[in-house]
Amino acid sequence: MSNYTRDIIARVLELEGEGVTVRLPGGDLSGTITSVSDSSHLYDGGRLSFVLTDGELVPWLVPVNAVCAIAATSA
Repeated sequence: MSNYTRDIIARVLELEGEGVTVRLPGGDLSGTITSVSDSSHLYDGGRLSFVLTDGELVPWLVPVNAVCAIAATSA
């Protein structure tokens, strides 16, 4: 696991329950991190994903390895 991936995972865990903007390869997604899931016991090397619920209350499952950047949104 690269240092970049570790940094993203730490940031996701830090921002759980907060409003964020996530940069993904297909564009930006804003919302609130409503849950974090660690399925490392199921996959070799571990997988971490989180659910980001957008302004229309649509939950998006986002794998951490797809995140290019993540930042807290201003209140």
